[in-house]
Amino acid sequence: MENVSIDRILESIEKREVDPVGLDQVLNQLLTQESSSPLSAYECDLISQIYYWKGEVSSSTDKLTNYQRGVDFGKQGVKVDSNCCIAHFWLGTNLGLLGQEKGILSSLFLLPDIEKHLKESLKLDETYFFGAPHRAIGWLYHVIPPWPISSGDNIKAIQHLEKAISLGKEFPLNYIYAGEIYISLGKKKEAREVLSILANWPEDPLHKIENFPMIQKAKELLTKL
Repeated sequence: MENVSIDRILESIEKREVDPVGLDQVLNQLLTQESSSPLSAYECDLISQIYYWKGEVSSSTDKLTNYQRGVDFGKQGVKVDSNCCIAHFWLGTNLGLLGQEKGILSSLFLLPDIEKHLKESLKLDETYFFGAPHRAIGWLYHVIPPWPISSGDNIKAIQHLEKAISLGKEFPLNYIYAGEIYISLGKKKEAREVLSILANWPEDPLHKIENFPMIQKAKELLTKL
């Protein structure tokens, strides 16, 4: 069987919401391909990303399975190429969500590895996926407990989210994260600014289901400011 092309993988990831069957077909082809020839670091990274997206729309039990598989392929990608930003990013992201699904103690146990891989992705390419390394690290610093329990810090968090917005003005998740952190910091004016942008977000036919909850949350938060 001919190897699935990178362009087709990327197209399937982009159309994940409107064509989930196509995404599953691409994933199955990649897994079949793995059984006959070694995967490149980039292919491992893309599989890790696919498992992340599948986890996002899965039931609770399936989330654990998908995030764990995302971790496994992220580790494989890092092993093949330790200087690959994408591998470190999706490994760190899947680790974070795996810990979240398992509970607070697992999250804290995994935190050093989560932070390590997200920081490495930031060092390698801060622009990746609309400022994703900044977005992920910023949200991590917002949700984890502060010192002395952990390294949570909303000042650091918002600095990263402001950078994420500067690198990814077209990505709605940057705005909802920034809005919530501004609120935590008592910065209502800044929160209104970013949440107003998201509340009036243009329709995106490929990502309606993903974007709708963020847009609704932005509108709800604005009514309380």
